[in-house]
Amino acid sequence: MLFSGYIIFKKAAVQLLYLTERDKETYVSKIENQINVINNYYLINDIPESAINLYNNVLRFKEVALNSNRNIRTYLKNLPDSTVVEYRKLLSSLRNLENEKNNFLIEKKIVNILSSNNDFSKNLDKNNDFRLIQNCLDSNEYAVEIINTPFIDKTGKLSYKYFALIINSEVDVPIKIELFDKEDLDSILNVEGNAEVRYNNLYNVNLHNSELKDLIWKPIETIIDSSSKVFISLSGDLNKVALPSLFVGLSNEIHLVGSTKNIVNLNHGYYNNLKPNIAFGGANFNSIINIENTRSLSSIKNNIIAKIEKGIYKELPYTLKEVEEIKSVLSKENQNCSVLIENEASEINFRNIDGREYNFVHIATHGFYYPAEEIELNKKNAFNFNLDDSMGRSGILLSQNIDFESSYKNDGIVTAREISAMDLSNIDLIVLSACDTGIGDYRGSEGVFGLQRALKLSGVKKQIVSLWKVPDRETSELFTLFYKHYVTGWSAYQSLKKAQIAMSSKYDAFYWAGFVLIE
Repeated sequence: MLFSGYIIFKKAAVQLLYLTERDKETYVSKIENQINVINNYYLINDIPESAINLYNNVLRFKEVALNSNRNIRTYLKNLPDSTVVEYRKLLSSLRNLENEKNNFLIEKKIVNILSSNNDFSKNLDKNNDFRLIQNCLDSNEYAVEIINTPFIDKTGKLSYKYFALIINSEVDVPIKIELFDKEDLDSILNVEGNAEVRYNNLYNVNLHNSELKDLIWKPIETIIDSSSKVFISLSGDLNKVALPSLFVGLSNEIHLVGSTKNIVNLNHGYYNNLKPNIAFGGANFNSIINIENTRSLSSIKNNIIAKIEKGIYKELPYTLKEVEEIKSVLSKENQNCSVLIENEASEINFRNIDGREYNFVHIATHGFYYPAEEIELNKKNAFNFNLDDSMGRSGILLSQNIDFESSYKNDGIVTAREISAMDLSNIDLIVLSACDTGIGDYRGSEGVFGLQRALKLSGVKKQIVSLWKVPDRETSELFTLFYKHYVTGWSAYQSLKKAQIAMSSKYDAFYWAGFVLIE
Protein backbone atom coordinates (compact mmCIF):
# COMPACT_ATOMS: atom_id res chain seq x y z
CA MET A 1 0.00 0.00 0.00
CA LEU A 2 2.91 2.34 0.75
CA PHE A 3 3.87 2.77 -2.91
CA SER A 4 0.46 2.18 -4.51
CA GLY A 5 -0.31 5.88 -4.94
CA TYR A 6 3.07 6.52 -6.53
CA ILE A 7 2.72 3.59 -8.94
CA ILE A 8 -0.80 4.63 -10.01
CA PHE A 9 0.40 8.20 -10.48
CA LYS A 10 3.40 7.21 -12.62
CA LYS A 11 1.15 5.14 -14.85
CA ALA A 12 -1.47 7.89 -15.00
CA ALA A 13 1.06 10.65 -15.69
CA VAL A 14 2.40 8.86 -18.76
CA GLN A 15 -1.08 7.81 -19.92
CA LEU A 16 -2.38 11.38 -19.66
CA LEU A 17 0.27 12.66 -22.04
CA TYR A 18 -1.28 10.70 -24.89
CA LEU A 19 -4.96 11.40 -24.26
CA THR A 20 -7.21 14.18 -25.49
CA GLU A 21 -8.46 16.69 -22.93
CA ARG A 22 -11.82 15.01 -22.43
CA ASP A 23 -10.24 11.56 -22.38
CA LYS A 24 -7.98 12.79 -19.59
CA GLU A 25 -10.96 13.90 -17.54
CA THR A 26 -12.67 10.54 -18.06
CA TYR A 27 -9.50 8.65 -17.17
CA VAL A 28 -9.02 10.61 -13.93
CA SER A 29 -12.63 9.98 -12.88
CA LYS A 30 -12.06 6.24 -13.36
CA ILE A 31 -9.00 6.09 -11.08
CA GLU A 32 -10.50 8.42 -8.45
CA ASN A 33 -11.95 5.54 -6.42
CA GLN A 34 -8.57 3.80 -6.30
CA ILE A 35 -6.97 6.98 -4.97
CA ASN A 36 -9.69 7.38 -2.35
CA VAL A 37 -9.06 3.84 -1.08
CA ILE A 38 -5.33 4.51 -0.78
CA ASN A 39 -5.91 7.86 0.92
CA ASN A 40 -8.32 6.22 3.35
CA TYR A 41 -5.55 3.83 4.37
CA TYR A 42 -3.20 6.76 5.03
CA LEU A 43 -5.88 8.64 6.96
CA ILE A 44 -6.59 5.89 9.49
CA ASN A 45 -2.90 5.14 10.09
CA ASP A 46 -1.00 7.40 12.45
CA ILE A 47 2.56 6.49 11.46
CA PRO A 48 4.58 9.44 10.07
CA GLU A 49 5.02 7.81 6.67
CA SER A 50 1.25 7.79 6.18
CA ALA A 51 0.98 11.58 6.56
CA ILE A 52 3.89 12.09 4.15
CA ASN A 53 2.45 9.72 1.56
CA LEU A 54 -1.01 11.25 1.93
CA TYR A 55 0.24 14.79 1.28
CA ASN A 56 2.32 13.63 -1.68
CA ASN A 57 -0.68 11.71 -3.03
CA VAL A 58 -2.76 14.88 -2.92
CA LEU A 59 -0.02 16.77 -4.75
CA ARG A 60 0.08 14.09 -7.43
CA PHE A 61 -3.64 13.79 -8.12
CA LYS A 62 -5.24 17.16 -7.39
CA GLU A 63 -5.90 18.78 -10.81
CA VAL A 64 -3.70 16.13 -12.45
CA ALA A 65 -5.47 16.34 -15.85
CA LEU A 66 -5.39 20.14 -15.72
CA ASN A 67 -1.68 20.15 -14.91
CA SER A 68 -0.97 17.65 -17.68
CA ASN A 69 -2.56 20.00 -20.22
CA ARG A 70 -0.69 23.02 -18.86
CA ASN A 71 2.61 21.16 -18.93
CA ILE A 72 2.04 20.25 -22.56
CA ARG A 73 1.49 23.92 -23.44
CA THR A 74 4.73 24.84 -21.67
CA TYR A 75 6.51 22.05 -23.52
CA LEU A 76 5.27 23.48 -26.83
CA LYS A 77 7.31 26.64 -26.36
CA ASN A 78 10.51 24.65 -26.97
CA LEU A 79 9.30 22.98 -30.16
CA PRO A 80 10.04 24.10 -33.75
CA ASP A 81 7.93 27.03 -34.94
CA SER A 82 6.23 24.94 -37.62
CA THR A 83 4.94 22.49 -35.00
CA VAL A 84 3.75 25.31 -32.75
CA VAL A 85 1.92 27.00 -35.65
CA GLU A 86 0.13 23.76 -36.56
CA TYR A 87 -0.77 23.15 -32.92
CA ARG A 88 -2.16 26.68 -32.50
CA LYS A 89 -4.20 26.30 -35.68
CA LEU A 90 -5.70 23.04 -34.48
CA LEU A 91 -6.31 24.42 -30.99
CA SER A 92 -8.11 27.43 -32.47
CA SER A 93 -10.43 25.17 -34.43
CA LEU A 94 -11.48 23.46 -31.21
CA ARG A 95 -13.37 26.60 -30.20
CA ASN A 96 -16.04 25.68 -32.73
CA LEU A 97 -18.61 23.55 -30.93
CA GLU A 98 -20.60 22.76 -34.08
CA ASN A 99 -18.90 19.46 -34.95
CA GLU A 100 -18.02 17.31 -31.97
CA LYS A 101 -16.69 14.42 -34.02
CA ASN A 102 -14.41 16.68 -36.03
CA ASN A 103 -13.08 18.29 -32.85
CA PHE A 104 -12.37 14.89 -31.32
CA LEU A 105 -10.32 13.92 -34.39
CA ILE A 106 -8.47 17.26 -34.24
CA GLU A 107 -7.52 16.61 -30.62
CA LYS A 108 -6.20 13.18 -31.59
CA LYS A 109 -4.10 14.82 -34.31
CA ILE A 110 -2.72 17.31 -31.77
CA VAL A 111 -1.65 14.47 -29.48
CA ASN A 112 0.02 12.69 -32.41
CA ILE A 113 1.97 15.83 -33.36
CA LEU A 114 3.25 16.26 -29.83
CA SER A 115 4.05 12.61 -29.17
CA SER A 116 6.14 12.39 -32.36
CA ASN A 117 8.87 14.30 -30.52
CA ASN A 118 11.35 12.03 -28.80
CA ASP A 119 11.44 13.86 -25.46
CA PHE A 120 7.66 14.23 -25.12
CA SER A 121 7.46 11.50 -22.48
CA LYS A 122 9.81 13.52 -20.25
CA ASN A 123 7.12 16.16 -19.85
CA LEU A 124 5.95 14.96 -16.44
CA ASP A 125 4.99 16.94 -13.35
CA LYS A 126 7.78 16.71 -10.78
CA ASN A 127 6.58 18.95 -7.91
CA ASN A 128 4.98 16.09 -5.99
CA ASP A 129 7.03 16.00 -2.80
CA PHE A 130 5.82 18.07 0.15
CA ARG A 131 9.45 19.00 0.92
CA LEU A 132 9.65 21.02 -2.32
CA ILE A 133 6.69 23.10 -1.14
CA GLN A 134 8.13 23.28 2.37
CA ASN A 135 11.39 24.72 1.06
CA CYS A 136 9.46 27.63 -0.50
CA LEU A 137 7.78 28.67 2.76
CA ASP A 138 9.07 31.47 4.98
CA SER A 139 9.01 31.12 8.76
CA ASN A 140 5.54 32.67 9.13
CA GLU A 141 3.94 30.82 6.20
CA TYR A 142 1.85 27.66 6.03
CA ALA A 143 0.59 25.45 3.22
CA VAL A 144 -2.74 23.68 3.72
CA GLU A 145 -4.25 21.00 1.52
CA ILE A 146 -7.95 20.32 2.09
CA ILE A 147 -9.32 16.99 0.91
CA ASN A 148 -12.86 15.62 0.98
CA THR A 149 -13.30 11.90 0.65
CA PRO A 150 -15.47 8.92 1.47
CA PHE A 151 -13.99 7.72 4.77
CA ILE A 152 -14.25 4.32 6.42
CA ASP A 153 -13.02 4.42 10.01
CA LYS A 154 -11.46 1.54 11.94
CA THR A 155 -14.91 0.30 12.99
CA GLY A 156 -16.06 0.09 9.37
CA LYS A 157 -18.40 3.09 9.55
CA LEU A 158 -18.70 5.03 6.25
CA SER A 159 -19.00 8.83 6.18
CA TYR A 160 -17.96 11.71 3.92
CA LYS A 161 -15.41 13.91 5.63
CA TYR A 162 -13.09 16.85 5.10
CA PHE A 163 -9.48 16.74 6.31
CA ALA A 164 -6.64 19.28 6.39
CA LEU A 165 -2.95 18.55 5.79
CA ILE A 166 -0.70 21.33 7.11
CA ILE A 167 2.99 22.07 6.65
CA ASN A 168 5.32 24.95 7.44
CA SER A 169 9.06 25.36 7.03
CA GLU A 170 9.86 23.40 10.18
CA VAL A 171 7.67 20.27 10.44
CA ASP A 172 9.22 16.90 9.67
CA VAL A 173 5.84 15.38 8.81
CA PRO A 174 2.61 17.02 7.53
CA ILE A 175 0.08 17.59 10.29
CA LYS A 176 -3.17 15.73 9.64
CA ILE A 177 -6.43 17.15 11.06
CA GLU A 178 -10.02 15.95 10.75
CA LEU A 179 -12.22 18.96 10.03
CA PHE A 180 -15.93 18.09 9.67
CA ASP A 181 -18.51 15.87 8.01
CA LYS A 182 -19.89 16.86 4.62
CA GLU A 183 -23.38 17.06 6.13
CA ASP A 184 -22.21 19.75 8.58
CA LEU A 185 -21.06 21.97 5.72
CA ASP A 186 -24.19 21.26 3.69
CA SER A 187 -26.42 22.32 6.57
CA ILE A 188 -24.73 25.73 6.65
CA LEU A 189 -24.39 26.38 2.92
CA ASN A 190 -27.70 24.99 1.69
CA VAL A 191 -30.04 27.20 3.67
CA GLU A 192 -33.23 28.11 1.83
CA GLY A 193 -34.23 31.72 1.33
CA ASN A 194 -33.05 35.02 -0.06
CA ALA A 195 -29.45 34.86 -1.35
CA GLU A 196 -28.56 38.33 -0.08
CA VAL A 197 -29.70 37.51 3.46
CA ARG A 198 -27.92 34.16 3.38
CA TYR A 199 -24.57 35.61 2.28
CA ASN A 200 -24.84 38.46 4.76
CA ASN A 201 -25.29 35.93 7.57
CA LEU A 202 -22.45 33.70 6.38
CA TYR A 203 -19.88 36.50 5.99
CA ASN A 204 -20.94 38.96 8.69
CA VAL A 205 -17.63 40.53 9.75
CA ASN A 206 -19.23 42.07 12.83
CA LEU A 207 -19.93 38.68 14.39
CA HIS A 208 -17.28 37.39 16.77
CA ASN A 209 -18.36 33.83 16.02
CA SER A 210 -19.22 32.84 12.49
CA GLU A 211 -20.72 29.35 12.15
CA LEU A 212 -19.08 28.86 8.74
CA LYS A 213 -15.69 30.17 9.79
CA ASP A 214 -15.71 28.17 13.02
CA LEU A 215 -16.56 24.95 11.19
CA ILE A 216 -13.66 25.34 8.78
CA TRP A 217 -11.05 27.12 10.85
CA LYS A 218 -11.44 26.14 14.52
CA PRO A 219 -9.50 22.87 14.12
CA ILE A 220 -6.84 24.56 11.95
CA GLU A 221 -6.17 27.58 14.15
CA THR A 222 -4.77 25.33 16.87
CA ILE A 223 -1.78 24.84 14.53
CA ILE A 224 -1.54 28.11 12.60
CA ASP A 225 -0.54 31.43 14.18
CA SER A 226 -3.13 34.19 13.96
CA SER A 227 -0.85 36.53 11.98
CA SER A 228 0.43 33.97 9.48
CA LYS A 229 0.25 33.85 5.72
CA VAL A 230 -1.62 30.72 4.62
CA PHE A 231 -1.66 29.16 1.15
CA ILE A 232 -4.70 26.91 1.05
CA SER A 233 -6.04 24.56 -1.61
CA LEU A 234 -9.74 23.87 -1.20
CA SER A 235 -11.76 20.81 -2.13
CA GLY A 236 -15.38 19.82 -2.76
CA ASP A 237 -18.08 22.28 -1.74
CA LEU A 238 -15.51 24.48 0.01
CA ASN A 239 -14.90 25.83 -3.50
CA LYS A 240 -18.23 27.62 -3.03
CA VAL A 241 -16.89 29.45 0.03
CA ALA A 242 -15.19 32.86 -0.25
CA LEU A 243 -12.78 31.84 2.50
CA PRO A 244 -10.57 34.99 2.50
CA SER A 245 -13.69 37.11 3.06
CA LEU A 246 -14.17 35.41 6.44
CA PHE A 247 -10.82 36.92 7.47
CA VAL A 248 -11.15 40.32 5.84
CA GLY A 249 -10.86 42.24 9.11
CA LEU A 250 -8.16 40.02 10.61
CA SER A 251 -4.38 39.91 10.25
CA ASN A 252 -4.26 36.47 8.61
CA GLU A 253 -3.48 36.37 4.89
CA ILE A 254 -5.50 33.56 3.31
CA HIS A 255 -4.30 32.87 -0.25
CA LEU A 256 -6.31 30.49 -2.44
CA VAL A 257 -4.30 28.21 -4.71
CA GLY A 258 -5.47 25.38 -6.96
CA SER A 259 -2.81 23.16 -5.38
CA THR A 260 -0.11 23.97 -2.85
CA LYS A 261 2.41 22.80 -5.46
CA ASN A 262 1.67 26.16 -7.16
CA ILE A 263 3.69 27.82 -4.39
CA VAL A 264 6.90 26.64 -6.07
CA ASN A 265 6.35 28.96 -9.05
CA LEU A 266 4.18 31.62 -7.42
CA ASN A 267 4.92 35.27 -8.13
CA HIS A 268 4.01 38.00 -5.67
CA GLY A 269 1.39 39.59 -7.91
CA TYR A 270 2.51 43.21 -7.92
CA TYR A 271 1.60 45.72 -10.61
CA ASN A 272 4.05 45.73 -13.52
CA ASN A 273 4.32 49.22 -15.02
CA LEU A 274 6.21 47.89 -18.05
CA LYS A 275 3.18 45.99 -19.38
CA PRO A 276 0.01 47.39 -20.97
CA ASN A 277 -3.48 47.06 -19.47
CA ILE A 278 -6.91 46.65 -21.04
CA ALA A 279 -10.47 46.84 -19.73
CA PHE A 280 -13.82 45.84 -21.28
CA GLY A 281 -17.13 47.30 -20.10
CA GLY A 282 -20.56 48.56 -21.07
CA ALA A 283 -21.04 45.82 -23.67
CA ASN A 284 -24.04 45.98 -26.01
CA PHE A 285 -25.92 42.82 -25.09
CA ASN A 286 -28.78 43.55 -27.48
CA SER A 287 -26.37 42.78 -30.33
CA ILE A 288 -26.43 39.14 -29.20
CA ILE A 289 -30.16 38.87 -29.99
CA ASN A 290 -29.42 39.04 -33.70
CA ILE A 291 -26.98 36.13 -33.85
CA GLU A 292 -27.67 33.21 -36.11
CA ASN A 293 -27.46 29.55 -35.08
CA THR A 294 -23.72 29.47 -34.51
CA ARG A 295 -23.22 26.71 -31.95
CA SER A 296 -24.40 23.18 -31.28
CA LEU A 297 -25.30 23.99 -27.67
CA SER A 298 -28.10 26.17 -29.03
CA SER A 299 -30.30 25.72 -25.94
CA ILE A 300 -27.79 27.82 -23.99
CA LYS A 301 -27.76 30.46 -26.71
CA ASN A 302 -31.58 30.48 -26.78
CA ASN A 303 -31.74 30.77 -23.00
CA ILE A 304 -29.33 33.72 -23.03
CA ILE A 305 -31.25 35.49 -25.82
CA ALA A 306 -34.53 34.95 -23.95
CA LYS A 307 -33.01 36.47 -20.79
CA ILE A 308 -31.77 39.49 -22.75
CA GLU A 309 -35.21 40.00 -24.28
CA LYS A 310 -36.88 39.70 -20.87
CA GLY A 311 -34.43 42.17 -19.32
CA ILE A 312 -32.76 39.61 -17.04
CA TYR A 313 -29.42 40.10 -18.81
CA LYS A 314 -29.96 43.84 -18.97
CA GLU A 315 -27.51 46.59 -19.78
CA LEU A 316 -25.02 47.25 -16.97
CA PRO A 317 -24.42 51.02 -16.80
CA TYR A 318 -21.99 50.76 -13.91
CA THR A 319 -19.66 48.51 -15.91
CA LEU A 320 -19.12 51.49 -18.19
CA LYS A 321 -18.41 53.69 -15.18
CA GLU A 322 -16.19 50.95 -13.74
CA VAL A 323 -13.75 50.79 -16.65
CA GLU A 324 -13.66 54.58 -17.04
CA GLU A 325 -12.83 54.91 -13.34
CA ILE A 326 -10.05 52.31 -13.73
CA LYS A 327 -8.60 54.33 -16.58
CA SER A 328 -8.78 57.48 -14.47
CA VAL A 329 -7.12 55.80 -11.46
CA LEU A 330 -4.21 54.61 -13.61
CA SER A 331 -3.90 57.96 -15.37
CA LYS A 332 -3.34 59.71 -12.04
CA GLU A 333 -0.32 57.44 -11.56
CA ASN A 334 0.90 58.13 -15.11
CA GLN A 335 -0.17 54.65 -16.21
CA ASN A 336 -2.29 53.73 -19.21
CA CYS A 337 -5.26 51.45 -19.66
CA SER A 338 -6.96 50.82 -22.99
CA VAL A 339 -10.73 50.88 -22.50
CA LEU A 340 -13.12 49.12 -24.87
CA ILE A 341 -16.78 50.00 -24.36
CA GLU A 342 -20.18 49.39 -25.94
CA ASN A 343 -19.76 47.81 -29.42
CA GLU A 344 -15.98 47.79 -29.01
CA ALA A 345 -16.34 45.58 -25.92
CA SER A 346 -16.75 42.72 -28.36
CA GLU A 347 -15.88 39.07 -28.48
CA ILE A 348 -13.61 39.69 -31.45
CA ASN A 349 -11.60 42.29 -29.50
CA PHE A 350 -11.42 39.94 -26.54
CA ARG A 351 -10.05 37.21 -28.80
CA ASN A 352 -7.40 39.67 -29.96
CA ILE A 353 -5.70 39.50 -26.55
CA ASP A 354 -4.77 35.87 -27.41
CA GLY A 355 -0.99 35.49 -27.12
CA ARG A 356 -0.41 39.12 -26.12
CA GLU A 357 1.25 40.47 -23.00
CA TYR A 358 -0.72 42.40 -20.39
CA ASN A 359 -0.31 43.31 -16.75
CA PHE A 360 -4.07 43.04 -16.24
CA VAL A 361 -7.17 42.37 -18.30
CA HIS A 362 -10.36 43.60 -16.64
CA ILE A 363 -13.76 42.46 -17.96
CA ALA A 364 -16.90 44.02 -16.47
CA THR A 365 -19.96 42.29 -17.89
CA HIS A 366 -22.52 39.52 -17.36
CA GLY A 367 -21.24 36.07 -16.45
CA PHE A 368 -23.27 32.89 -16.72
CA TYR A 369 -23.26 29.35 -15.43
CA TYR A 370 -25.99 26.83 -16.21
CA PRO A 371 -26.09 23.59 -14.19
CA ALA A 372 -26.77 20.60 -16.44
CA GLU A 373 -30.29 20.16 -15.09
CA GLU A 374 -31.27 23.65 -16.23
CA ILE A 375 -30.38 23.06 -19.88
CA GLU A 376 -32.22 20.78 -22.29
CA LEU A 377 -29.54 18.91 -24.20
CA ASN A 378 -29.64 15.89 -26.42
CA LYS A 379 -27.43 13.45 -24.54
CA LYS A 380 -25.78 12.27 -27.75
CA ASN A 381 -25.47 13.75 -31.21
CA ALA A 382 -25.44 11.83 -34.51
CA PHE A 383 -21.85 10.70 -33.92
CA ASN A 384 -22.59 9.48 -30.38
CA PHE A 385 -20.52 12.24 -28.75
CA ASN A 386 -21.71 13.68 -25.47
CA LEU A 387 -22.80 17.30 -25.87
CA ASP A 388 -23.20 18.08 -22.17
CA ASP A 389 -19.91 19.93 -21.84
CA SER A 390 -19.66 21.66 -18.47
CA MET A 391 -17.12 24.09 -19.94
CA GLY A 392 -19.73 25.07 -22.51
CA ARG A 393 -22.32 25.92 -19.85
CA SER A 394 -20.38 28.80 -18.30
CA GLY A 395 -18.91 31.94 -19.78
CA ILE A 396 -19.21 35.69 -20.23
CA LEU A 397 -21.23 37.95 -22.52
CA LEU A 398 -19.70 40.62 -24.74
CA SER A 399 -20.86 42.57 -27.79
CA GLN A 400 -21.24 41.03 -31.21
CA ASN A 401 -19.29 43.07 -33.79
CA ILE A 402 -21.80 43.76 -36.57
CA ASP A 403 -19.00 44.63 -38.99
CA PHE A 404 -17.95 40.97 -39.07
CA GLU A 405 -19.76 37.81 -40.02
CA SER A 406 -21.78 36.17 -37.26
CA SER A 407 -20.04 32.99 -36.14
CA TYR A 408 -19.06 31.25 -32.93
CA LYS A 409 -16.07 33.66 -32.84
CA ASN A 410 -18.36 36.68 -33.00
CA ASP A 411 -21.68 35.92 -31.31
CA GLY A 412 -20.90 37.67 -28.02
CA ILE A 413 -21.26 34.43 -26.05
CA VAL A 414 -17.77 33.44 -24.88
CA THR A 415 -17.80 30.06 -23.17
CA ALA A 416 -15.22 28.68 -20.79
CA ARG A 417 -14.39 26.05 -23.40
CA GLU A 418 -13.52 28.77 -25.91
CA ILE A 419 -11.39 30.68 -23.40
CA SER A 420 -9.53 27.50 -22.44
CA ALA A 421 -8.25 27.24 -26.04
CA MET A 422 -6.67 30.71 -25.88
CA ASP A 423 -3.09 31.53 -24.94
CA LEU A 424 -3.29 33.95 -22.02
CA SER A 425 0.02 32.88 -20.48
CA ASN A 426 1.53 36.37 -20.83
CA ILE A 427 -1.19 37.95 -18.68
CA ASP A 428 -0.41 38.50 -14.99
CA LEU A 429 -3.98 39.07 -13.79
CA ILE A 430 -7.47 38.67 -15.24
CA VAL A 431 -10.40 40.17 -13.37
CA LEU A 432 -13.84 38.83 -14.31
CA SER A 433 -16.04 41.49 -12.78
CA ALA A 434 -19.30 39.65 -13.38
CA CYS A 435 -21.74 37.22 -11.77
CA ASP A 436 -20.92 33.56 -11.10
CA THR A 437 -17.50 33.58 -12.79
CA GLY A 438 -15.87 31.39 -10.14
CA ILE A 439 -18.47 28.61 -9.96
CA GLY A 440 -19.15 25.58 -12.13
CA ASP A 441 -19.47 21.83 -11.98
CA TYR A 442 -17.45 20.26 -9.15
CA ARG A 443 -15.58 17.12 -10.25
CA GLY A 444 -13.58 15.45 -7.52
CA SER A 445 -9.83 16.03 -7.55
CA GLU A 446 -10.05 18.07 -10.76
CA GLY A 447 -11.94 20.85 -8.98
CA VAL A 448 -14.28 23.38 -10.58
CA PHE A 449 -15.14 23.06 -14.27
CA GLY A 450 -16.02 26.51 -15.54
CA LEU A 451 -14.35 29.86 -16.12
CA GLN A 452 -11.73 29.49 -13.41
CA ARG A 453 -10.55 26.21 -14.97
CA ALA A 454 -10.58 27.84 -18.41
CA LEU A 455 -8.31 30.63 -17.19
CA LYS A 456 -5.95 28.12 -15.57
CA LEU A 457 -5.76 26.12 -18.82
CA SER A 458 -5.10 29.29 -20.81
CA GLY A 459 -2.11 30.07 -18.58
CA VAL A 460 -3.30 33.14 -16.64
CA LYS A 461 -1.13 33.61 -13.56
CA LYS A 462 -3.79 35.05 -11.23
CA GLN A 463 -7.53 35.53 -11.52
CA ILE A 464 -10.23 37.34 -9.59
CA VAL A 465 -13.65 35.72 -9.96
CA SER A 466 -17.02 35.80 -8.22
CA LEU A 467 -18.89 33.09 -6.31
CA TRP A 468 -22.39 34.53 -6.63
CA LYS A 469 -24.54 37.04 -8.49
CA VAL A 470 -22.89 40.34 -7.64
CA PRO A 471 -24.51 43.81 -7.80
CA ASP A 472 -23.53 46.21 -10.59
CA ARG A 473 -23.00 49.48 -8.69
CA GLU A 474 -21.16 48.16 -5.64
CA THR A 475 -18.93 45.94 -7.78
CA SER A 476 -17.88 49.02 -9.73
CA GLU A 477 -17.00 50.74 -6.46
CA LEU A 478 -15.08 47.70 -5.20
CA PHE A 479 -12.78 47.52 -8.21
CA THR A 480 -12.16 51.24 -8.33
CA LEU A 481 -10.78 50.84 -4.81
CA PHE A 482 -8.87 47.71 -5.82
CA TYR A 483 -6.94 49.45 -8.61
CA LYS A 484 -6.16 52.47 -6.42
CA HIS A 485 -4.17 50.12 -4.21
CA TYR A 486 -2.85 47.85 -6.97
CA VAL A 487 -1.31 50.58 -9.10
CA THR A 488 0.40 52.19 -6.10
CA GLY A 489 2.47 49.16 -5.12
CA TRP A 490 0.24 46.77 -3.22
CA SER A 491 -0.04 43.16 -4.39
CA ALA A 492 -3.23 41.88 -6.00
CA TYR A 493 -4.06 40.02 -2.78
CA GLN A 494 -3.43 43.03 -0.54
CA SER A 495 -5.32 45.33 -2.90
CA LEU A 496 -8.43 43.14 -2.91
CA LYS A 497 -8.34 42.77 0.87
CA LYS A 498 -7.98 46.52 1.41
CA ALA A 499 -10.83 47.21 -1.01
CA GLN A 500 -13.06 44.68 0.75
CA ILE A 501 -12.23 46.11 4.18
CA ALA A 502 -13.28 49.55 2.96
CA MET A 503 -16.48 48.16 1.45
CA SER A 504 -17.30 46.23 4.63
CA SER A 505 -17.51 49.52 6.55
CA LYS A 506 -20.27 50.71 4.19
CA TYR A 507 -22.11 47.63 2.94
CA ASP A 508 -23.26 44.19 3.99
CA ALA A 509 -21.16 41.24 2.89
CA PHE A 510 -23.35 40.37 -0.11
CA TYR A 511 -22.07 43.48 -1.89
CA TRP A 512 -18.33 42.78 -1.63
CA ALA A 513 -17.45 39.34 -0.20
CA GLY A 514 -18.16 37.27 -3.33
CA PHE A 515 -14.89 38.02 -5.14
CA VAL A 516 -11.84 35.84 -4.56
CA LEU A 517 -8.30 35.86 -5.90
CA ILE A 518 -7.05 32.48 -7.12
CA GLU A 519 -3.29 32.15 -7.53
